[in-house]
Amino acid sequence: MSRLDTLRDYAAVFSDFSPDALARLDTLCRPDVTFRDPFHGVTGLAQMRAIFEAMFELFQAPRFTVRDFALGTDHGFILWTFDGGPEDGATIRFDGTSTLTFDRDGWIVAHVDHWDAAAAIHERVPLLGTAIRLVNRRIAAKVQRSQR
Repeated sequence: MSRLDTLRDYAAVFSDFSPDALARLDTLCRPDVTFRDPFHGVTGLAQMRAIFEAMFELFQAPRFTVRDFALGTDHGFILWTFDGGPEDGATIRFDGTSTLTFDRDGWIVAHVDHWDAAAAIHERVPLLGTAIRLVNRRIAAKVQRSQR
């Protein structure tokens, strides 16, 4: 399979995000794939899939909207938006990018997610969120003063 076909199929797994879609990862990723996001760092397809499967327990109807994808020489990139919410009804939405690394045969050997955990999750925690917003306002004020 070509890298473009793998990238296209991988993006489709997230567009169709469901337990059934996750089963298709076996045909796209090496068994020793590495996965990293702001909260996890694991090696192995079973461990990566377990992280995604946990989203169905943590969020009500988790969904990825793939906005675009691109292929480089050894890497692929997927731009996406995540939507979901815990059972209490609070909706979470944030944008992210996944960087995929391919081996010579077109298999995915690494998946690294890039997204702002502070804005997406941490700012929603009552005391922690207040502290993060205060720091962000102070930084913004300093930047604004320095631009005068």
